[in-house]
Amino acid sequence: FRATFHSFIILVGQIRKIKITPLDAWSFTILIALFLNPYQALGISFQLSYLLSGLFILMSNQDWIQKLTAFLQNGLFSLMSTLASLPILAYHFFEFSWITIFTNILFIPFFTYIFFPALLILFCVSPLIASTFLFSLLNDLLAAIIILLEKGLTLFNKTFDFSFVIGRLPILVTLFFIWCIFKILSNIENKKWPSFISVGGLFFSLFFYQISPVGYVLVLDVGQGDSILIKEPITGKVTMIDTGGEVSWGTEEAWQKRDQNYSIGSQTIAPSLKSLGISRVDCLYITHADTDHCGEIQSLGNCLPIKKIVATKATFKYEMIQKQIQTLKNTKLQIIKPPSVVEYPTKNTLAI
Repeated sequence: FRATFHSFIILVGQIRKIKITPLDAWSFTILIALFLNPYQALGISFQLSYLLSGLFILMSNQDWIQKLTAFLQNGLFSLMSTLASLPILAYHFFEFSWITIFTNILFIPFFTYIFFPALLILFCVSPLIASTFLFSLLNDLLAAIIILLEKGLTLFNKTFDFSFVIGRLPILVTLFFIWCIFKILSNIENKKWPSFISVGGLFFSLFFYQISPVGYVLVLDVGQGDSILIKEPITGKVTMIDTGGEVSWGTEEAWQKRDQNYSIGSQTIAPSLKSLGISRVDCLYITHADTDHCGEIQSLGNCLPIKKIVATKATFKYEMIQKQIQTLKNTKLQIIKPPSVVEYPTKNTLAI
């Protein structure tokens, strides 16, 4: 919608011989979109689409940027788009993948100058060679490239963790975060080095939860069952007691089955922890082997690394727990004898 109406407004201006700048067309497109549906302004796709397109329009008018090589332009725009999108990603997803700054430098030229032109040429000549072996070969080759890229990126992302958890920042910190990014982008636009205050404020906002000395105890809403989060003050050590879990009763009929299975660990607990800037669980205590207390070990561990799991020997012997633990990597197991009283922190106790 944005790209089509933007081009349409520019084209109407050329036909009517009215001077309409790209920024004017961008502004008109926003007004039309919000007139049709004001609520789409709350959607992340709307926010990112118009934010980044507006940024590129403003920056592309700079003479010194136009004189850069295509490689440097791609790198600069990738860096600026990442910076501009940080507050939105922090609010909606609580994290971002820093590797995109570098992957865009490779993928933007590839898709712009190789893949999309190849698709366009193949489409244009398809009426002439659609039934030939050459067309099938080229079509299969382009399809194979897309599949190979997708599988390669999926494997690469599973092997290495490039995500950085920011958390959902408090309103005042968010406003300061946006101001710092605005100042940095303004300095780049004017071909100036960013100030120490704006760069320092950027890193302060990114690491706000990591450097915060505040500790807390939270009881997470997992429905039936328990899941308690403890973050130590100063040290920031994160401890969890149980993970909750969904208990199924009887056999579900066809109409009761969901198209996509809901997971408390990945869709409730992990986002709750990431919203607080938590990127790992230092210690997970499993009190007993009921599903509503330990049924989300695997799903939680797939989203956040769990350094250590503590439970009794009898608890670890349950097949349900063994299956979940086997899928976790670099997680240590600690067996304790019941009944045990764990001092956490110094003057408080936890009985298992």
